[in-house]
Amino acid sequence: MINDIINVFRNLPSNHLHHTFITFIIIIALLAIRYKVKSNNIHLLDIYLGFLPIIIELLFQLQSIINREWSWIKTLPMEISYLTSFAIPVFLFKPSRKLQSWIFYIGIWSAAAAFLNTIMMGQEPWHILLRYYGHHGILLYFGISIYISGYRPTLKDYYNTVKIMLLIIFIIGLINKIIGSNYMFTRFKPTGMNLTLLMADWPYYFITIVSIGLVFCYLLYLIGRDKLHKSIK
Repeated sequence: MINDIINVFRNLPSNHLHHTFITFIIIIALLAIRYKVKSNNIHLLDIYLGFLPIIIELLFQLQSIINREWSWIKTLPMEISYLTSFAIPVFLFKPSRKLQSWIFYIGIWSAAAAFLNTIMMGQEPWHILLRYYGHHGILLYFGISIYISGYRPTLKDYYNTVKIMLLIIFIIGLINKIIGSNYMFTRFKPTGMNLTLLMADWPYYFITIVSIGLVFCYLLYLIGRDKLHKSIK
């Protein structure tokens, strides 16, 4: 089993590795800039970056329409990562503990899942690549940024995030059942080079994916927790 997992990582498409590397370089550069400039400029930078997923999504939807690829069952932004990135502008203008926790836990988890394995095949057009790496890159930036800014996760944050996540998965699952889509992969496995290749079919692969997410978020809590808790102002 361990060898099989290693083989999945070894066989990741070279284009995915290149795009992931470039995304990481950009994130590191943005984090470095963020903590070397004055506070007002930091807030302005975050606002620009916070609205970037919306711009990216508009470009994606427009190009999908132009290419006659748009479809209810494929192109709606109903993955948990895209929904989370849309919550960032709300958090920037109306901060709350729940949103802060959500972006930290789900943002980092979604980005890790997208970069460590992938649904990309390696030959996607620019608007699909922009959407995939743009959304997940922004999520990783804000997830790390929130922690560096003083946020420390608590067990209560973890439980609240898990409850909301399971509720969203349930709602999206119902929508998938109604319109025949597969958002959040609630009905069948995703394409690409990812760990679901090693998993059994429905419902076992889906239970495994959700379980991995829960464990990953709990590890984030264990790594990030701190006795000195700094709440949102």
